[in-house]
Amino acid sequence: MTLSISGDDDDWAMFSRTPADGKPTLIRSRAGVPEVREFAEQNFFARLRCTLPEDAVTDAGLPRSTEALDRFEDALLGALRAAGAQTYLVAVSTGHGVRDFFFTAADKGELPAALKSIESERPFSVALASGEAAPFLNALVLSPEEREKANYHEVPAQRTGGGLLGKLFGR
Repeated sequence: MTLSISGDDDDWAMFSRTPADGKPTLIRSRAGVPEVREFAEQNFFARLRCTLPEDAVTDAGLPRSTEALDRFEDALLGALRAAGAQTYLVAVSTGHGVRDFFFTAADKGELPAALKSIESERPFSVALASGEAAPFLNALVLSPEEREKANYHEVPAQRTGGGLLGKLFGR
């Protein structure tokens, strides 16, 4: 399998988790794809966090609008493609006033370079941190026990569709 930067041809699992505070986290992930997980475990792994201002977040911790986040994601993935990068989007989680993008890369310099290339004014702050992949990968997939208990969908990512959930899950 050849990995793609945005995983357009992969199956993405889309699900949510609601911790004790009652505020959901919506997750779009291909961390369960064996080739993606293997690559992530053997290479550089990073989380790019976009923190929204308080007035841009609902009481449930979700963005009031995903328009700026969507433009940012499209621009970042476009910059990675244009650079011929070997940096791959693994998962995206949205909740608690943040959107986290999880990436894996053969070269740890590609993501910061792409990020720098799209510097512009945006209505949220951005922070990049790297670390061990396994704890994040485990959190970004449903365990076999969760799969038995939950209703979930494993479908290709949708580039079309409307509404907030379509934007959060389907991109």
